[in-house]
Amino acid sequence: MTMDEFHPFIEALLPHVKSFAYTWFNLQAAKRKYHKKHEKRMGIDEERRCKEELQSEKIEVKQKWASRLLGKLRKDITQECREDFVLSVQGKRVSVCVLSNPDQKGKIRRIDCLRQADKVWRLDLVMVILFRAVPLESTDGERLEKWSQCSNPHLCVNPYHVNISVRELDLYLSNHILSKQTMLYNAEVMQRRTRDSDEELLSAKSYGGVQPGAHGDGIHIGGVYSAPELQRCTNMSIMGPQNGMSSIVKTEHTQQHHGSPVYPSDQPLVINVAVNHGKAAHTYLSCTRTRY
Repeated sequence: MTMDEFHPFIEALLPHVKSFAYTWFNLQAAKRKYHKKHEKRMGIDEERRCKEELQSEKIEVKQKWASRLLGKLRKDITQECREDFVLSVQGKRVSVCVLSNPDQKGKIRRIDCLRQADKVWRLDLVMVILFRAVPLESTDGERLEKWSQCSNPHLCVNPYHVNISVRELDLYLSNHILSKQTMLYNAEVMQRRTRDSDEELLSAKSYGGVQPGAHGDGIHIGGVYSAPELQRCTNMSIMGPQNGMSSIVKTEHTQQHHGSPVYPSDQPLVINVAVNHGKAAHTYLSCTRTRY
């Protein structure tokens, strides 16, 4: 690694980067490359194989990628906001606006997340994927909505000032998936009861007598991640499974501390005490300072 990859900014944030981000960014790039070469979309089996290869990549490779990307992010965040950003992600300070250096049009910059990448991503999108492991695509910028009390929504890239907009179709699909899961659960219960009574087992492919797609609902799950897998893998830190840290999805309706979104759950701090006692807060924040 270069000296830039050992910067305190990178060292402080690396444990909070989700391992899922490495797989997700590289998988999207592999799908685009496949489409460009073959002029057709990557098949589901090929996509699943690619995902599994990326997931099994050495931790050192993932960390090196994350270090390089964090180095890019540091340069795109205004110098006066870098410390606030680090402490906000660590949960050591009330989450505040983190401003990025604007592009030529005064908007949030776009960066490439891989070497020789053919796609650039909005900086706030990158932050949400990197630190919250939300499976967004590069075209999902319209799904992002800044927190209502964000002082500069046009340039703020704090991942905890970003809400994911859920629309009617999303709610419809979630209800559909939940109903299918309920049918699967009922089928498993019936199988256990049948097994206990030594009667004929139900087919493993049946849903309590209802076949998948039997009613022609026209809904097809085309991704390579299942809901339980997403919940499991998006909780892992890029430092390794043994250091996996939970990820929380913040919304404006979540319990908030002193007018700010809740802190990351991996390092809870008693911020209330620090804020309620001015001296304690001053003493805590004036400890040895690191230049980020």
